[in-house]
Amino acid sequence: MAKETFVKKSEKLVFYGITGEGGTTTYHRMKGFSSLEKSDNPVEYSRTYVDEDMERSDVVGYAPAISASFDQIVGDEVHDDILDIVDNETIGSGAVRTLMVVDLTKAAAGKAGSFEAYIRNYSVIGDSEGRDDLYNRSVNFKANGPIEKGTATSNDEWATATFTKATA
Repeated sequence: MAKETFVKKSEKLVFYGITGEGGTTTYHRMKGFSSLEKSDNPVEYSRTYVDEDMERSDVVGYAPAISASFDQIVGDEVHDDILDIVDNETIGSGAVRTLMVVDLTKAAAGKAGSFEAYIRNYSVIGDSEGRDDLYNRSVNFKANGPIEKGTATSNDEWATATFTKATA
Protein backbone atom coordinates (compact mmCIF):
# COMPACT_ATOMS: atom_id res chain seq x y z
CA MET A 1 0.00 0.00 0.00
CA ALA A 2 1.40 3.40 -1.02
CA LYS A 3 2.13 5.97 1.65
CA GLU A 4 -0.03 9.10 1.45
CA THR A 5 1.67 12.39 0.75
CA PHE A 6 -0.09 15.46 2.10
CA VAL A 7 0.26 19.02 0.84
CA LYS A 8 1.32 21.53 3.49
CA LYS A 9 -0.06 25.07 3.58
CA SER A 10 3.50 26.33 3.21
CA GLU A 11 3.68 24.66 -0.24
CA LYS A 12 0.99 27.01 -1.59
CA LEU A 13 2.60 30.44 -1.57
CA VAL A 14 0.43 33.53 -1.95
CA PHE A 15 1.78 36.77 -3.40
CA TYR A 16 0.24 40.25 -3.45
CA GLY A 17 0.73 42.47 -6.48
CA ILE A 18 1.83 46.06 -5.96
CA THR A 19 2.11 48.23 -9.05
CA GLY A 20 4.92 50.77 -8.99
CA GLU A 21 5.20 54.19 -10.62
CA GLY A 22 6.46 52.72 -13.90
CA GLY A 23 3.39 50.50 -14.18
CA THR A 24 5.30 47.31 -13.34
CA THR A 25 3.62 44.97 -10.85
CA THR A 26 5.83 43.23 -8.30
CA TYR A 27 4.38 40.21 -6.53
CA HIS A 28 5.42 40.21 -2.86
CA ARG A 29 5.08 37.15 -0.66
CA MET A 30 2.32 37.58 1.91
CA LYS A 31 4.18 37.24 5.24
CA GLY A 32 2.82 37.42 8.77
CA PHE A 33 -0.59 36.04 7.78
CA SER A 34 -2.04 33.65 10.35
CA SER A 35 -4.88 32.66 8.02
CA LEU A 36 -5.66 32.73 4.30
CA GLU A 37 -8.83 30.73 3.79
CA LYS A 38 -10.42 30.54 0.35
CA SER A 39 -14.12 29.91 -0.14
CA ASP A 40 -15.35 29.02 -3.63
CA ASN A 41 -18.91 30.26 -2.98
CA PRO A 42 -20.62 28.53 -5.91
CA VAL A 43 -23.70 30.25 -7.30
CA GLU A 44 -26.49 27.73 -7.80
CA TYR A 45 -29.62 27.61 -9.88
CA SER A 46 -32.08 25.24 -8.21
CA ARG A 47 -35.51 24.20 -9.37
CA THR A 48 -38.07 21.42 -9.07
CA TYR A 49 -39.93 20.30 -12.16
CA VAL A 50 -43.62 19.44 -11.79
CA ASP A 51 -43.07 15.89 -13.03
CA GLU A 52 -40.20 15.13 -10.61
CA ASP A 53 -40.01 14.66 -6.83
CA MET A 54 -36.47 15.94 -6.43
CA GLU A 55 -34.80 19.29 -6.77
CA ARG A 56 -32.15 19.82 -9.43
CA SER A 57 -29.21 22.14 -8.89
CA ASP A 58 -26.65 23.48 -11.33
CA VAL A 59 -23.61 25.58 -10.62
CA VAL A 60 -23.97 28.71 -12.76
CA GLY A 61 -21.06 30.72 -11.41
CA TYR A 62 -18.66 31.31 -8.56
CA ALA A 63 -17.99 34.18 -6.15
CA PRO A 64 -14.56 33.25 -4.72
CA ALA A 65 -13.39 35.02 -1.59
CA ILE A 66 -10.38 34.76 0.68
CA SER A 67 -10.61 35.68 4.35
CA ALA A 68 -7.26 36.63 5.82
CA SER A 69 -5.74 37.73 9.12
CA PHE A 70 -2.29 39.12 9.67
CA ASP A 71 -0.16 40.45 12.49
CA GLN A 72 0.84 43.93 11.31
CA ILE A 73 4.56 44.18 10.58
CA VAL A 74 5.97 47.71 10.42
CA GLY A 75 7.38 48.46 6.97
CA ASP A 76 5.96 45.36 5.26
CA GLU A 77 4.93 46.49 1.76
CA VAL A 78 1.92 44.19 1.55
CA HIS A 79 0.59 45.16 4.99
CA ASP A 80 1.17 48.86 4.27
CA ASP A 81 -0.71 48.66 0.96
CA ILE A 82 -3.67 46.75 2.44
CA LEU A 83 -3.91 49.19 5.36
CA ASP A 84 -3.68 52.17 3.02
CA ILE A 85 -6.72 50.83 1.17
CA VAL A 86 -8.69 49.95 4.30
CA ASP A 87 -7.78 52.90 6.54
CA ASN A 88 -8.45 55.43 3.77
CA GLU A 89 -11.69 53.68 2.81
CA THR A 90 -10.56 53.42 -0.80
CA ILE A 91 -13.35 52.36 -3.16
CA GLY A 92 -13.75 51.11 -6.73
CA SER A 93 -10.74 50.18 -8.84
CA GLY A 94 -8.42 51.81 -6.27
CA ALA A 95 -9.18 48.91 -3.92
CA VAL A 96 -8.44 46.14 -6.46
CA ARG A 97 -5.21 44.16 -6.23
CA THR A 98 -3.90 41.01 -7.90
CA LEU A 99 -3.10 37.91 -5.87
CA MET A 100 -0.94 35.10 -7.20
CA VAL A 101 -0.99 31.56 -5.81
CA VAL A 102 2.06 29.40 -6.53
CA ASP A 103 1.81 25.64 -6.04
CA LEU A 104 5.26 24.36 -5.05
CA THR A 105 4.01 20.77 -5.38
CA LYS A 106 3.51 21.22 -9.14
CA ALA A 107 6.72 21.90 -11.03
CA ALA A 108 6.10 23.44 -14.43
CA ALA A 109 7.35 21.50 -17.42
CA GLY A 110 10.32 22.84 -19.30
CA LYS A 111 11.95 25.22 -16.83
CA ALA A 112 13.76 24.35 -13.59
CA GLY A 113 12.52 26.35 -10.60
CA SER A 114 9.21 27.18 -12.29
CA PHE A 115 5.90 26.16 -10.74
CA GLU A 116 2.24 26.21 -11.73
CA ALA A 117 0.52 29.40 -10.62
CA TYR A 118 -2.55 31.52 -11.18
CA ILE A 119 -3.44 35.15 -10.68
CA ARG A 120 -6.78 36.85 -10.11
CA ASN A 121 -7.87 40.39 -9.29
CA TYR A 122 -9.55 40.84 -5.92
CA SER A 123 -11.30 43.73 -4.20
CA VAL A 124 -9.63 44.40 -0.84
CA ILE A 125 -12.30 44.72 1.87
CA GLY A 126 -11.39 45.56 5.46
CA ASP A 127 -12.95 43.56 8.27
CA SER A 128 -11.67 43.92 11.84
CA GLU A 129 -8.62 45.03 13.79
CA GLY A 130 -6.91 44.91 17.13
CA ARG A 131 -7.46 41.46 18.54
CA ASP A 132 -4.79 39.36 20.31
CA ASP A 133 -1.56 40.58 21.93
CA LEU A 134 -0.09 41.70 18.63
CA TYR A 135 -2.01 44.18 16.52
CA ASN A 136 -3.97 41.88 14.23
CA ARG A 137 -5.95 42.92 11.16
CA SER A 138 -8.51 40.95 9.21
CA VAL A 139 -9.38 41.54 5.57
CA ASN A 140 -11.40 39.87 2.85
CA PHE A 141 -10.38 39.54 -0.76
CA LYS A 142 -13.38 39.11 -3.09
CA ALA A 143 -12.93 38.03 -6.70
CA ASN A 144 -12.98 40.87 -9.22
CA GLY A 145 -12.17 39.01 -12.43
CA PRO A 146 -11.33 35.63 -13.91
CA ILE A 147 -8.39 33.37 -13.12
CA GLU A 148 -5.36 33.55 -15.38
CA LYS A 149 -3.22 30.41 -15.30
CA GLY A 150 0.51 30.33 -15.86
CA THR A 151 3.81 29.71 -14.12
CA ALA A 152 5.86 31.49 -11.50
CA THR A 153 9.56 31.81 -10.86
CA SER A 154 11.64 33.62 -8.25
CA ASN A 155 15.17 34.97 -8.12
CA ASP A 156 15.15 35.79 -4.38
CA GLU A 157 14.06 32.57 -2.64
CA TRP A 158 10.36 33.42 -3.08
CA ALA A 159 10.38 36.82 -1.38
CA THR A 160 8.98 38.05 -4.70
CA ALA A 161 7.84 36.15 -7.77
CA THR A 162 7.35 36.66 -11.48
CA PHE A 163 4.24 35.41 -13.26
CA THR A 164 4.23 34.22 -16.87
CA LYS A 165 0.79 33.75 -18.40
CA ALA A 166 0.14 30.37 -20.03
CA THR A 167 -0.16 30.34 -23.77
CA ALA A 168 -3.20 28.64 -25.29
